[in-house]
Amino acid sequence: MFHLCERIATTDKKAELMEWRQTSSVITQPEIYGREEDKERVVQALIQTCDTERAAVHTIVGLGGLGKTTLAQLVFNDDRIKKHFDLKIWVCVSEDFSLKRMIKAILDSASVSVSALPQDENSILPALRLSYLNLPLKSRQCFSFCAIFPKDAEIEKDELVHLWMANGFVSSEGTMTVEDVAEEIISELCWASFFQDIEKDYLGKVRCFKIHDLLHDLAQYVMGDVCCTVNDEMPIEHPKRIRHLTMGPCARNQIISACTFRSLRTFHFRQTNCALASTKILGPLESLRALDLGYVNLLSKPPAVARHLKYLKALRHLYLRGCSSLVYMPNEIGQLNSLRTLNIYIVGKKKGLRLDELAQLCLRGELHIKNLERVTNAADAKEANLMGKQLDVLKLSWGRNEQSKLLQNVDQILEALEPHPKLINLGVGGYQGMYFPQWMGNPHLKNLCSIKLVDCWYSQQLPLLGRLPSLKILAICCMHNLRYVDDESYDGGVARGFQSLMCLELCCMPNLEGLSKEEGGDMFPCLSEMNVIACPRLTFPALPSVRKLCIAKARRRSGHDLFSREILLSQCPSKTRSPNQVQMDSIHGLGCLEILEIHDDQELASFPKGTLQGLCRLRQLHIHHQSKMEVLPLELANNAALQELHIIGCHNLESLTDQVLTGLQSIEKLKIFECDKFKGLSTGFQSLSSLKDLIISFCPQMVALAEDLQHMPPMLQSITLHELKNLECLPYCWGSTMTLQSLYIACCPKLKSLPISVGWFNGLNSLTVVHCPSIQKQFEKETGKDWKWIKHIPNVDLGENCWVIPTIAASYPDLTFSGTAQNYIID
Repeated sequence: MFHLCERIATTDKKAELMEWRQTSSVITQPEIYGREEDKERVVQALIQTCDTERAAVHTIVGLGGLGKTTLAQLVFNDDRIKKHFDLKIWVCVSEDFSLKRMIKAILDSASVSVSALPQDENSILPALRLSYLNLPLKSRQCFSFCAIFPKDAEIEKDELVHLWMANGFVSSEGTMTVEDVAEEIISELCWASFFQDIEKDYLGKVRCFKIHDLLHDLAQYVMGDVCCTVNDEMPIEHPKRIRHLTMGPCARNQIISACTFRSLRTFHFRQTNCALASTKILGPLESLRALDLGYVNLLSKPPAVARHLKYLKALRHLYLRGCSSLVYMPNEIGQLNSLRTLNIYIVGKKKGLRLDELAQLCLRGELHIKNLERVTNAADAKEANLMGKQLDVLKLSWGRNEQSKLLQNVDQILEALEPHPKLINLGVGGYQGMYFPQWMGNPHLKNLCSIKLVDCWYSQQLPLLGRLPSLKILAICCMHNLRYVDDESYDGGVARGFQSLMCLELCCMPNLEGLSKEEGGDMFPCLSEMNVIACPRLTFPALPSVRKLCIAKARRRSGHDLFSREILLSQCPSKTRSPNQVQMDSIHGLGCLEILEIHDDQELASFPKGTLQGLCRLRQLHIHHQSKMEVLPLELANNAALQELHIIGCHNLESLTDQVLTGLQSIEKLKIFECDKFKGLSTGFQSLSSLKDLIISFCPQMVALAEDLQHMPPMLQSITLHELKNLECLPYCWGSTMTLQSLYIACCPKLKSLPISVGWFNGLNSLTVVHCPSIQKQFEKETGKDWKWIKHIPNVDLGENCWVIPTIAASYPDLTFSGTAQNYIID
């Protein structure tokens, strides 16, 4: 069509201020049911009519609320539509319909498309500049500032907003706070496709995004020499013009040179490897407004950087996350009257380093106060005036040391650290008190939606968290004396608590017996996801709302997930390292469960009888690192809803029996990874009539797949065979299936040949063979004796570079937690 790419537009800008609901192409619901047939009809109609000379119009008609927009979103995002059309545009038409405005919206939308334009960059930039000029002035300035980030960098929304605020690009307007205005600009730039690869958090809020390279060029073009990024040893040009400077991996001398640029407003360090110890650092930067020292190695005690920070009187934003060597804060940081964001404050013992330095600072955003064991009385904690700071995120942590054990009034200190009522996220780590303050369960914290309580060993009861009206995420770890999450009594018709809770994580609590002291049918009505780690006495009540459950013995995945933090499991009592038997005996009460993950139980040889009974909606089953497990539960054969089966690290599992395989009629994805004794699938493999994706990797005992794959499932689309070091042969012929689209074979050095039928698969789009020397020689381009059989395949890779493909990497996450001896990390 127009050889352009997707862009979302609207025909009526004023509609943002009206009650009329604007829509976009983004599918906001995690799962959508009952529209597959409707979607298929629309997709086929669009594909079949797109080649005609006359433009076709397809309408979706129905009463309000029936799902017309959702159906359109499903069609818009279907992979076949993406491949078939060069250009897709979503236009939202308001009630105040205007043909002229609609046509203009379509043309404006097309003008911002970048990734598929055939012209060179010089001809693209003017078109992008026109779209840029259509933005409000305020949004233009905010977008062009993004040139401070390197190309293809993942930009954290909160960090960007704080930099905007520090430089005065955004301010409050009427009843809208400065944060509200910034969020509106973020939404506008996302909606207008200036940001891409948008990721959202568990609550549906934008967390991070990227900028297309050409749009980054546009931002840099607009900023000119005002914004500069320095990498390696490249020289810094036009230093007097620079206002915003980013330092990538670079030499120490370049940093010292940059610290002489008196007109600098933003100094942004990004993955800088060198250490900063010079006494000259930061001294002359009197005009600096934003300083980001994330992940910089700050040497000396106290570091030179810290000693000079107190002289930066114009500084509004100070970012210190990841500075692991930083153990001292700048002396008298309270003198920085302009400071508005400070993500970390380390409490010291001497005057000028104590908690009262925060008293006069009007901080916003995120604040993590570390080493609270150095606060000796509640009056000092009260003087910090957290109630007067409009923080969104507050983290309070006590270190693990002898000093923390000697504290007598830690309860009063935490009571004095009561935050502003608009707090959204609260974390408490290493607290040694027996009781939590009342403010933690006060309903006046109406915005509080996430709480993490970590390493509060001596506390026997939680605060009345069930009374928090917006609490959606709750994580509790290493509260060894806790027996119930909800310890309240509901006699006399008192409404149950935790009415909004959606996700619950419980870790390393040996005495936890139940979720609620008084069970009932209306408990935890919105709870959809649970993660249970090393809680050997916990049983599950009937919870019809739970859709996902993860059970782990003593470890779980880390990284980018809901509760990204580090846990020192050696601090957990040894008796928590017991099998998951208790939880598995009570899983059947979770009748609406759709995803079940069982992790790291080295004693569990088989599932208890009846574990999966009644789980008629189970779609995914993940069995990870059950090293003694020899057979899969026969109950799997009776599960008609199961679509994905992931088996990882089950070293005693030798095969999937016919009895299990023949019952998996609905399975679409099968992954078998790092099973040392696994030898094959059995002939029942051919009965997997719905299977689309097969992955087998790191199974050293697998020698042949001749019988397993002789008759392939009729719907199979993708096969991945990876790190099968003793695999010698595949079947001579894979039968008559024509659905196979992708074949990936890597690191199978003993494999001698491919099935002859590979050349018959007309639908095969991708063939990859790496580190399989015999096959690579046999099918070598132009010269190999069997090249003729595969030359018709569009994408053939017979390279020498072996890598773990994303599907395998995603199936094998690092399941280990680590920790620190100083402070419990709750980031």
